[in-house]
Amino acid sequence: MSREHIDSLAEWVETHGPLAPAAAVQVALAMLDGLEGVHAQGRSHGAVNPRNVGRRADGTHELRVGTGARGLAAFDAPEVHKDAGAHSVQSDLYGVGVCLAWAIAGTPALDHYRAEDLGSLREREPALWEVVERVTRYTVAERHPSAAALREDLGGILADLGGAVAPPRTPSAGLRWGQLPARPVLLGLLFLGLALGALAVLAWG
Repeated sequence: MSREHIDSLAEWVETHGPLAPAAAVQVALAMLDGLEGVHAQGRSHGAVNPRNVGRRADGTHELRVGTGARGLAAFDAPEVHKDAGAHSVQSDLYGVGVCLAWAIAGTPALDHYRAEDLGSLREREPALWEVVERVTRYTVAERHPSAAALREDLGGILADLGGAVAPPRTPSAGLRWGQLPARPVLLGLLFLGLALGALAVLAWG
């Protein structure tokens, strides 16, 4: 993680409600950034779900990787439900698709294996629904072959959804102390100390 996460995608949606489709696509693209790095090493992530999508103070997102990532059954691909060792590139992409649909709907579908459960998305954004429906298909071979292929489809849709819309922000969140730039803070303290010292000298003089 390059910057500290202040919460997760799951916490944001549970607190503030569903995302606009364009914002949800931006989050999905950020998740694909992380997956491409994992897949390039010949590994799968195996725990793609909203709890493992960190949100930074600036509103951007990042997929958590490593031992801290925990799985959620509702976001697992059907083959993983049958065999816990069946994680693959396509099961990771399946998780991205379910996260995307979940972020827009605000609740997980009753059965992600059925396209009918994404009906509200189909009515609102048919082009986006087609991408989500493909990447969450029951048959592994019918899904996108790679994170790059899914990125291409989502990137082509983003302009139609309003362009490069920034991910949602929390207006009152601000920066935590640990996230403040170190150099400006130290310089400010130094100048404050010098000013107080000068005042003390004048007072004693």
